[in-house]
Amino acid sequence: MLQNLGQYFLGGDSQSTNLGIPGSGLEIGSVFLSFPRTVTFVIALILIFGTWIFLRYSTTGAAIRATAQNRTAAKYMGIDTNRIYIVTLGIGTALAGAAGALLSMLFPIDPYVGWSYLLKAFAVVVLGGVGSVIGTLVGGLILGISENLGALYLGGGYRDVISFSIFLAVLLLRPQGLFGSGGGDT
Repeated sequence: MLQNLGQYFLGGDSQSTNLGIPGSGLEIGSVFLSFPRTVTFVIALILIFGTWIFLRYSTTGAAIRATAQNRTAAKYMGIDTNRIYIVTLGIGTALAGAAGALLSMLFPIDPYVGWSYLLKAFAVVVLGGVGSVIGTLVGGLILGISENLGALYLGGGYRDVISFSIFLAVLLLRPQGLFGSGGGDT
């Protein structure tokens, strides 16, 4: 419904954003760092580590972790689990919105652009380990680097094949993910 409303009000054509970040970049030796990609990467790192710090060291973060591990026990400990679900939904929505805004700095967007990123996000979370923020970061780095190296050496058409082959291998060999242990390390 939201996709169709987006197409109705915004049209089906892809849209681009221009935030005034110069399109060029910085060359360090043989490595070229594009300014928009560097800014996006730094903001994403800040959001990831901010989320990890919040979940690890705040009282609300502890309540979120307790509710995720055992809702009944969390209720007995005096945690308002319904409020925690609302807070968690808000945090997740804010992070998804931030991810969309960051992606719009790099790629054209349309109402249907999210599916390919949703599948990659799912693969990254499973690869890193469900419940592990740091594992998700490492999983994203592994998938991103392997996709780009595979595209460089095998061709761009193999990018998704490589990432989902890694995803399937992890599911077969270590179903809890690289950093998953059952309890999570959020």
